[in-house]
Formats: sequence, C-alpha cells, structure tokens
Amino acid sequence: MSRPIVSVLIPVYNAEKYLREAVDSILVQTLSDFELIILNDGSSDASHSILSEYEAKDVRIVYKNFTQNRGLPSVLNDGIKTARGKYIARMDQDDISLPTRLQEQVSWMEAHPEVDICGAWVELIGSTQSGGWQHPVDHASIHARMLFSNAIAHPTVMMRADSMRNKALLYDENRIYIEDYELWSRALEKIQFANLDKILLRYRIHSQNTGVKYRNEQIVGHEPIYRRLLDPLQMEYTTQELALHQKIANMQYETSLSFLYHSYLWLAKISRANRKVQMLPLSILDAELNSHWLQIYRCVFPQSVSDGSLAYGIFQPLHKKIIKFAHKLLYLVAPGVNSK
Repeated sequence: MSRPIVSVLIPVYNAEKYLREAVDSILVQTLSDFELIILNDGSSDASHSILSEYEAKDVRIVYKNFTQNRGLPSVLNDGIKTARGKYIARMDQDDISLPTRLQEQVSWMEAHPEVDICGAWVELIGSTQSGGWQHPVDHASIHARMLFSNAIAHPTVMMRADSMRNKALLYDENRIYIEDYELWSRALEKIQFANLDKILLRYRIHSQNTGVKYRNEQIVGHEPIYRRLLDPLQMEYTTQELALHQKIANMQYETSLSFLYHSYLWLAKISRANRKVQMLPLSILDAELNSHWLQIYRCVFPQSVSDGSLAYGIFQPLHKKIIKFAHKLLYLVAPGVNSK
C-alpha cells in the first residue's frame, strides 16, 4: 500500500451531534491522497455506529475504536504512531475543514521545508459570537504570542511527521485540556512554526468545548508552560510576578492603578531581559508586549485612549508620565511602595 501524503487525525468522544459534518468535510477535500484516522475514545453515544458506517464506505478511513476512555493526549499519540503520511493533520470532531484546506497546507509545506508545524486562521461558528482567530503567521511572532497564549489553533495544524517523531515531540499524556499548548511550548526551540494567513477551518463554539468547559483547569495548567517559555529569558521572577503574568495572559485585568503599575513593570522587565539574551527580535517581542499594555491601560483608563491612539506603547513617553503619576498616587495611599 502506497504512503499517503497526509494522515488526518480525528479524535472522537460522544460526538454524534456534529460528527458527520466533520468527517464529510475531510472526505470532500480537493486533495484526495490522504488517510483519515478516526480515534473513538470510548464514546457511549451513537458515535461508534456512525463511524462504522463511514469505515465501510471509504477505504481511506482507518477506524480505531477504544472501548475505554483514554483521554485526548493518549489517543492522539496512538494516532501519530499509526499515521503513514508524510504530514499529519489535526481535525476536531465538531469543526469543519474548508474544501481546499489540505491542498493549501500541503502546497505551502512543500514550498517551505524549514517549517515543521503549520496552522491557519479560523472562522467561529455555532454561537452568537462572530469573527475568528487570526494568529501571527511567522515563527518569531508566534513565539512572542506563545509567552502569553496559544498561538496555533490545534484543529488547523499540519505537522511534518518525521520531524515530530525524530525529535520525540509527542503529547504529554498527563496534560489533559492543555496538551497542544504544552507540546508547542516544548517544540518552539526545536522546530519552526507558521500560520497561513487565511481561514481554512470553521471552529464550532458550544458549551462542550474544552476551552469553555474546562477553562479553569486550563488556566491552572498553564503555569508550568509559562515558566518553560519565560526561562530562556534568564531573568529571576517572583511567584507574585508569575501570578501577574497569568492574569495578563488570561485578560483577568484589575481596574486599579496598582495593577496598571505592576503590569508596566513586569512587561518592561520582560523587554529588558530579551534585550540582554536576544531570545526574540526586539521589535517583535516589544510589539507583543505593547499590545498587552494597551489592553490593560484601556481597562484602567477606558476614556483616555481612543481607537485612533493605538500607536501608544509601553515605551512611549506619554505612558511613562502616566506611570510616574500612578506611582506617586500609590505612594500616597501606601507609603511602603518605593516611589523612585
């Protein structure tokens, strides 16, 4: 049997409601040279009967039915080991890949052999929430965004199979709910990432999404990921600073001068550390830090920054004056704070 160009992995758990749409969106791809590996992780609904029906109809489907629930990272690792394709593509049980998705990603990966993981932009469907996710497209910008949040939409990724295996880049089976972000955090310094700057997947929002249902577990689980991503900056930081980083990353802003002030100090500290070790191009990381600073600033002073003032950044003189003013106010309220 010849090796397919792509192995598509779809993990499934109690997915009967949207499963046909997801599977069909792969079967009608303009690129037909693929195998579709469907991993049924102990579903108790009608998923098994639906998938058995598909398996009988299309020889490209490799159906693995696990009688007990193993968890997403475990079944994905099983899929990676099973896959025969040059590339491994991810897909979720409730999303919809656009018809040209595989063709466009394969063509791009063939033209960019230096990149091992390629994602894409997504359109949000299934709720009143509109819009989508337009993640950074180049590796350095993705790395900068990863310091705060996941910058690769998991169900859009296409991975170079040999690179993932040769560099032992499998999912950590103890990191349920954050398995993708955790894997990317380990992979960042070993391989190159990219995102295509176009929508190739429709991502369904509903109450059973991992990011909705297990949001608190994700936030708690992100702490060791932040540590791993910050450590190459070779700076010392306190438990309080890491907790502040986590608040900034998850947009858990406080509308206080104290939060504004300490956020400024923390973001500036990251920038200074990067200037010393040159982990990332200065302009790219500072642009990422500026975007977080602006959001915090607008939360504390919602009337003072109009949409036309987005050029203000963490190192702009106007903001330095505001920070000094905020610092003096803090000193008046809490004299123990160093006012220099």
